[in-house]
Parts: sequence; C-alpha cells; structure tokens
Amino acid sequence: DSDKKPVVFVVDDEATVVKAICSTLRVLPCETFGFESAQQCLEALRTRVCQLLITDLSMPGMDGLALLAEVKKIKPLLPVVIITGYGDIPIAVRAVKEGALDFIEKPLDEATFLPVIEAALEASPVVLTYEGEMVTQAEARVLQLVAAGKSNDLCAAFTERIDDQELLATLVAKDADTTVQSTALAHL
Repeated sequence: DSDKKPVVFVVDDEATVVKAICSTLRVLPCETFGFESAQQCLEALRTRVCQLLITDLSMPGMDGLALLAEVKKIKPLLPVVIITGYGDIPIAVRAVKEGALDFIEKPLDEATFLPVIEAALEASPVVLTYEGEMVTQAEARVLQLVAAGKSNDLCAAFTERIDDQELLATLVAKDADTTVQSTALAHL
C-alpha cells in the first residue's frame, strides 16, 4: 500500500537518546520504533518490516558494528546509519566498509542528520520489495554487480545467461574493474 509510512528502527542504550531521535524524526513521513539494545532490535527485525536502522556505536553487550554485521546476515539490503559520541576516522571507515550507509557523530545536528535520514529512506524501496525474502547466490552476485555500477550485459554473463564465450570476453574487456575481470576470466 503506497500510503504506508516507511519504518525506522532506532537503537541506543540510552532511552533519552532513543526518544530524542524518534521525536526528531517526526518531521519526516516515517514511523519509528525504539530499542535500548541490539538484541531487542534483532528480535524485532526477524518479524517486522523495517526500511532503515539507526544504531549507536557504543552499547553494552552487542555494539553497533556487531549489530551491523548481524543485520547484514538477515536483511542484507537494509540501510544502516551508525551514530556515536566517540567517533574517529578509522572507526567511521570501518563502519562504512562493513556496510553502514553513513556514520554520524553526536550530538546530532538536525541540519545534518535529517537530510541523511531522508535520503536513506528515499533510497530504500528495494528493501520494501524484497523484505523477508532470501536471495540466491546468483541474485546476490547480480546485486553486487549492479551496486558496483556494472552493465546489464555483464550481470547477465555472470548468471550464465550469455553462452557466447567470445561475447563474455568482450564484455569483460570493456569493464575497467580488474577484480570483476579476473573473476569473469576465472569463470570461463
């Protein structure tokens, strides 16, 4: 149903922070649910729809990076924004490399925070379409190629829909990504 608001999960071990973020997000067309632990959030993710997860980095028990890793296992397309009061560049780089959409330092400034959240919500319709469905290895490979900006022809080649080995070699040669080239040549 197109009138349904996207759902945002907010995780922080401090209840006041959860309430403040949920209150801040009221200006956006979304529904928020707050959790005071990563474990509570994971339980909810297994049974509820969610289009965006906002999590604190430093929490007792499971921290934000561990939560991110678990989320990527059960909902690989779910955008995750990590917030922290103790940010530094190496941690931010690690978070993004591990799949976080963004990394924002506390205190949260509405002028910075809201546009990031709004953009994340606008970019997550794929999550709505595939919510709760498992993807095959071939589908996951195609999603990775699409996310990396590869052509439809090259994606088709990787799913073995192109039988012409000469055409496959031509497609790979046109692609500048050496990692994809060596993977494709190994596939031949």
